This record gives sequence, structure tokens and C-alpha cells, in this order.
Amino acid sequence: MESNLYPYSLLNNEYTFTTDTGTVFKVAFSKVDYDDLPIFIPTLIREQCAIKPNDDRVRNTIVAIMREFVESRDCALFFVCDTSDGRQQNRFRLFSRWFKELGQGFSKTDFCIEDLYSAVMYRDGFSQRVLVENLIRAYLGL
Repeated sequence: MESNLYPYSLLNNEYTFTTDTGTVFKVAFSKVDYDDLPIFIPTLIREQCAIKPNDDRVRNTIVAIMREFVESRDCALFFVCDTSDGRQQNRFRLFSRWFKELGQGFSKTDFCIEDLYSAVMYRDGFSQRVLVENLIRAYLGL
């Protein structure tokens, strides 16, 4: 594993890693059950809040996990930013910056209505891109 990443493991469909400060992160991918379309919703859980500011290794590790997940299957990731604390726009900006870290070979389409920020991400050449994007537009009422 690269030295600019935290070591992570996969157990029961959940990736886990621990930072230098002892903060445990979990990244899980839930399959959307609709017409057998390969759509997954990622969930990021931070179990403790002892994170040091600007820990690039956290970002790098999460980006590596997303890349590994998408590259290992022909699928899309559908992100919906949590609205519970009013910081969804900040989360969306952060995700957009992190998305750029994936590098070439990945595409993202943003969907924003009122205070709901979401996006779908997939590898370039994803075989069902148009179907997935149309489904999300219908779901969001766009």
C-alpha cells in the first residue's frame, strides 16, 4: 500500500482504516436495488473525532478506496450529501475536490436542487451511464 495512505482492510463489505490519532474511519457501499442497475451509495463513518486538521492521508485513503471499489466492478457511485447540520454544500465542495484526485478515467455528473447536493461518479466508458443518470434525474424530479 502506498505510504501516503493509511493501511485499510475490507471486512463484511466495509473498508476500515485508523489514523495516526486513533480515529477510525469506515467506508461502506450499499447497493441500490433498482432494475439490477449497478448503483452503490457510499457511506463514510468517522467513529471518533481525534482527527488532525488537513490530514491528506485521510483524503488519499478514501479516494483510493473509492477508486478500488469502482475499478473492481462496472458500477456507479451515487453520493447524497448529508443535510442534518446544514453543511451539505461544504461536503459537496469537498467531494468535488476529492473527485479530482481520482485522476483521468473517471467522470462525475452533479445534481443540485435547492439544498440537496448529490452526484454520480463512474469510470469513463461505464456501460449504463445514461440509464443511471436518467434514473437519478427522475428520482430527484429533474
